[in-house]
Amino acid sequence: MFGGWFWDGRRATPNGRAPSSAPDAAEALRRARACVWKSRGDSRIRCGSGKSRTPATVFLVETTHLAAQPPFPPQQRVRRTGWRALGLPALAAGAGIGAVVLLHFRDPHVEGSYGICPVYGLTGLYCPGCGGMRAVHNLTDGRIMDSLHSNLLAVPLLIAFAVFVGDWAVLAWRGEGPRVPDLPRPLMWTVLALFLVYSVLRNTPWGSWLAPV
Repeated sequence: MFGGWFWDGRRATPNGRAPSSAPDAAEALRRARACVWKSRGDSRIRCGSGKSRTPATVFLVETTHLAAQPPFPPQQRVRRTGWRALGLPALAAGAGIGAVVLLHFRDPHVEGSYGICPVYGLTGLYCPGCGGMRAVHNLTDGRIMDSLHSNLLAVPLLIAFAVFVGDWAVLAWRGEGPRVPDLPRPLMWTVLALFLVYSVLRNTPWGSWLAPV
């Protein structure tokens, strides 16, 4: 943007001072252009005051003095609340309930009903997840001890999943995202060590009570 113009080496603006804002700079530029337009085809220049002046060179000066522009506010994502925000939690809950219902009516104790565990098929050893489907089936039949016998981790994991989905639904109702558990590193390594001990123990004679039934 051009902020003003010079007449005979002196700066001229609508109020006789240097332009202090964008409107003053625009007015100075407009008058400078009008003066140049009047000088075409004439040996003398008449600008504003009506007096004749000796032709002089008009210089346009660029200025960086601009009016302060308000910054654009960042676009904020509109969060859904209430019933409209329960889509994903309801989908997760429906998937979990559907899996439990399927395991209840399609008995995993029947050989080949859900295939075979790759780890058990290749090594003959039980992995931490072996017996999980049987545990859920036994739980839906009301046989809690058989469920714990088939897989000791199945019931705690089901409870943790139900708590997570319920908490997610409450937060979604308020327009917030799901709560991601932030496990300390020592606790995470402890859990992994327990999984490893459980996997080894259930494959030994002393841990036969942890084998799937």
